[in-house]
Amino acid sequence: MKYRALGSLVDDPQKFVEQPPLEPQVFDGSATVLELLTTAEIDEVIARGGARTPGLTLAQSSKPAPTTEITLVRFSQEPDIRDLADPLGVAEYLQAGYSLTLNNLHRYHERLGRFAERLGYELANPVKAISFFTPPGAQAFTQHHDTASNFICQTEGRKLWRLYRPAVSNPLDRHPWSWTTLSEEDRNRLIDGPADMEVLLEAGSVLWIPRGWIHAGVTEDDLSLHVSFRVETSTEHWLAQTVVDWLADQRDFRQDLPAGFAASPELGRSAVKSVLEKMAAQLSEGDLPAVTEYVRTAHFSRFIGPRMRPITDVLRGTEGVLDNVQLRPEGAIGHSWENGALRVHLGSAERIFEGPSAVVVRDLLLEEPDDLVATAVARLGQADGERLVRQLVASGLAVRDSQPW
Repeated sequence: MKYRALGSLVDDPQKFVEQPPLEPQVFDGSATVLELLTTAEIDEVIARGGARTPGLTLAQSSKPAPTTEITLVRFSQEPDIRDLADPLGVAEYLQAGYSLTLNNLHRYHERLGRFAERLGYELANPVKAISFFTPPGAQAFTQHHDTASNFICQTEGRKLWRLYRPAVSNPLDRHPWSWTTLSEEDRNRLIDGPADMEVLLEAGSVLWIPRGWIHAGVTEDDLSLHVSFRVETSTEHWLAQTVVDWLADQRDFRQDLPAGFAASPELGRSAVKSVLEKMAAQLSEGDLPAVTEYVRTAHFSRFIGPRMRPITDVLRGTEGVLDNVQLRPEGAIGHSWENGALRVHLGSAERIFEGPSAVVVRDLLLEEPDDLVATAVARLGQADGERLVRQLVASGLAVRDSQPW
């Protein structure tokens, strides 16, 4: 695999994939980091009405700005525009020292979307993009942990980060940050003790923060703009939950429990024992292939899937020349070879390739040739090669270079 995205963030992408750092680490990054997002682009998103709450938020020291004061709801009762950001309201809170957050930028910002999709492909996990703009001398959030690991990519200005060892090891979504659940020892070390690490992130640099590590960033005499790429890994708990979801389709697991099972310790123990025994029997070796396939499909469905233009790529996909068509292997969440056919997983959908085309598509996804059309034609002949390329475009696995996706 060519690490085009991850290689622009870390020094040794292959080593990173094999074992992501267990502690925060700073990387020099590359020129690509500086090109990810600019403040001018954020201004355009807000000015043109592309930003909506709750995707857009403003906060100061973990205190959010009231939604009613940063959206058009205070000017209009039209339901389709009430959640649009009000540029004047946003500006007022920025002037007051609030920081601006734009969530899910990977869904509507072209460059970040392509980068996040490629990064997720290389890491084999979904990746989300979130931007944070902080005025000089401001802080959006006090100490907190995230339930996913993050690449903090500084695109403009500087930001000072203080990092502390986890209070909760590998927190899940059910373990959101809360000061009230901390032990007295953890509260004291976060309030009065020194940080375990302190990093001044300059424009172009990258900070890796493993999930659970407590952190807080603050600007000094400079503004700060960074993009956080949130890596949504799959945990053992997620797999266990997914297996339980599979059991919902098995008739024996839809029966009612005995009345009063929770009130009676004896009935409770009996019910738990019975269900665990049924699970062990149901999840025997014979069901392993079906359960594994269900888990794989559930994992693939967590990805957005390939990006395509339904009119240009699909409805009119048989038209036009094939100049400047490039392979986009990141459109394939995964692929598997079964009984002479290639199953390409496209998020919540699949595409099956058979015969000679299956072999060629498999090789293309693995090799990532620079000239897709020439390679396909060389392998299959002119007509079949061009037909395959058009199929790849219609599947989101290839793109014309003139298109933004």
